[in-house]
Amino acid sequence: MTLHNLTKRRNVTIAQKLIELAALSCNLFITQIIKFRLQLQHSVINYKTFYYFLQLQNLFIRKELAILYSCSRQLGSGCGICYHCRHN
Repeated sequence: MTLHNLTKRRNVTIAQKLIELAALSCNLFITQIIKFRLQLQHSVINYKTFYYFLQLQNLFIRKELAILYSCSRQLGSGCGICYHCRHN
């Protein structure tokens, strides 16, 4: 199911479409990011957030976010992506 197919449904917000698409893709990480962003924006999503989601999904598809689960920061070569590396 694509985002285009999801947009054909009535009375479904973009936010709901994004969450559903992430769930369909089995991208729990992406789903969590979207839900967090929605909490910050009081369930209002804009094109910048939508673009951010698409970029993250592209990274996930290319397996570049797999490093989140095996960050080697303790070895001195942090991934630079995960929360731990970006905020410590």
